[in-house]
Amino acid sequence: MNQDWKVKVQKLSIEDPIDVKDAIEGLGGDPNIFYMMLANLENMSLVGILKDIIPALENRDYLQMKTLAHSLKGASAYIGASRLHYVCYYIQEHYVYERYEKMLDYYPSLVEAAIEFKIHSRKIMAENKGK
Repeated sequence: MNQDWKVKVQKLSIEDPIDVKDAIEGLGGDPNIFYMMLANLENMSLVGILKDIIPALENRDYLQMKTLAHSLKGASAYIGASRLHYVCYYIQEHYVYERYEKMLDYYPSLVEAAIEFKIHSRKIMAENKGK
């Protein structure tokens, strides 16, 4: 186990795929920042990370998988994407404890959480725009 590196996790509610209330509070109470970050997560992080993790998965590049999961975990925590955050947490944790094959087991859950996030984020964005 890599003793120098600890996996941090944000405490988020998993009742909903996106914990809007806590995310807005965590961002200083400004809903505009939340909606901006919500839109940016999908456009700037989620799609690229999901695309980049495929070759890492196929090549068993566990360090790259951990690095990508770490990036997505942090971004998803800011906007309350709890289920996405926790899947990334477990990918990182398995890396730290050298349970590399277990990291691979979380890939389907990562895809499911990403799809669920996209569906709910678009619904939240539409409700915010009054559609």
